[in-house]
Parts: sequence; C-alpha cells; structure tokens
Amino acid sequence: MIDKIRNTVLSLISKNNRGYLTPIEFNLYADMAQLYIFEKDFDEYSKSIVKQNNRLYNSEYSDTPKFLRERIDRFVKYVTLSYNSTPKTFSYSDTDIYKIMNLEYNGTDIEEVSKMHLNKLKKASSTTVDEKYPIYTRLGNDFSVLPITIVSGVTCLCIKRPKAPNWTYTVVNGNPMFNQSAGDYQDFEIHPSQEVELIIKILGYAGLTITSEQVMQFSKNEEILQETKKQ
Repeated sequence: MIDKIRNTVLSLISKNNRGYLTPIEFNLYADMAQLYIFEKDFDEYSKSIVKQNNRLYNSEYSDTPKFLRERIDRFVKYVTLSYNSTPKTFSYSDTDIYKIMNLEYNGTDIEEVSKMHLNKLKKASSTTVDEKYPIYTRLGNDFSVLPITIVSGVTCLCIKRPKAPNWTYTVVNGNPMFNQSAGDYQDFEIHPSQEVELIIKILGYAGLTITSEQVMQFSKNEEILQETKKQ
C-alpha cells in the first residue's frame, strides 16, 4: 500500500506544481498521518457508541461501531508482564503500547482500583482480596497487584501503536526506486479502507489541500491511463 500511496501523493503534488517530496519527507509525513488517523478512530468510536445507544444506526450495513472496532482490533495484543520483587510490581518492556485495556491473572480479570480505594481495602478487615478476586492499581508504567502472593501469570490486554511506515528504496540513475525487500521496509498498518484519508493527510502536511472526491477521481483516471498503456 505504501508505494501506491507515495506514487499518488507525488503525482498530485506534481500536477499541482507543488514541487517534490523526498523519501525522508514522505516517510515523516506518512508516520504523522498514520498516527493521526489511528488516534482519531478512538474518538470516532466513542461518538459512534453514543449514536448507537440513541438508536441512530438501524441496519447491519450502517454498523459504524463494529466497523471502527474492526479497525482498532488490528492493534490489540496480549503482553506478559514481568514481576519486580523490589518494589513488588509488574511491568512491561514493550515500547509500542498505546493504551492499557485490561489486566488478567491466569484468565481471571484483575479489577483496577484507585490508589485511595486501595488503601481503604487494605484497612478494611471485612474485605477479602485473594487470588480469585485480585485487584491492581497503576503506578506510572508499573502495576501493583494484590494479593502479594501473585508473582507470575499476569498478562496485559493492550492496544499497540502502529509501526512507523518506511518507504525503502535503492538509487538507480540518481532516482530512488522502491525496494520492498529492504530489511527496514515497513508498510502502513492501519486498515486499507483508510488509504484515501492517508493520501489527503500526507498532502496536507506537504501544503496541498484536496478533497477525497478529487483523490478518488485522480486515482480512477490513473487506472484508466495505465489500462490504456497496456493495450
């Protein structure tokens, strides 16, 4: 997808006499665009749930929450947390975690409580916190889990950030040529349905404002042109 998007972006920039994007500039704008669209999906999902609860979606084909959830689910993963004896906490080493959704202990959900509530639970003699009903509180990127007898088996359900796209190339006759076999090649990770939105956002960072209809019409014209050349 990344090569197709770059070709479209460069063609539109050239068509509008906006100069040229170097591979470094394209990769930078591509990363910014992907992250912007990725984060926007969460806001749109929240709004769509409100509309769904108000019965504003009335058919299977307009199930916007489901469609957005499928786009977000591409980034859901489980991470096994490491136990730290001093202090007695669990932590993760992954650097791509965007959002923590849930903690589990051997398949049992661990309930999150506030630090203030945690102190009250510790003092309340009538409250039982055991391995059947574990709780946790978050301390930065660490998690304090009770009871303290839990020292392993804790996993984290989370959403990871999409990897930074990288259009890789080799120089041929002074021109960069796409090289998908490069070791650091990385395509876009967001859903293919967001291709037009990516193009528009990258063009925006490059200083060119364009609508989705214009992008789709341009792409259609390019396809017709390519088919004509094959004949």
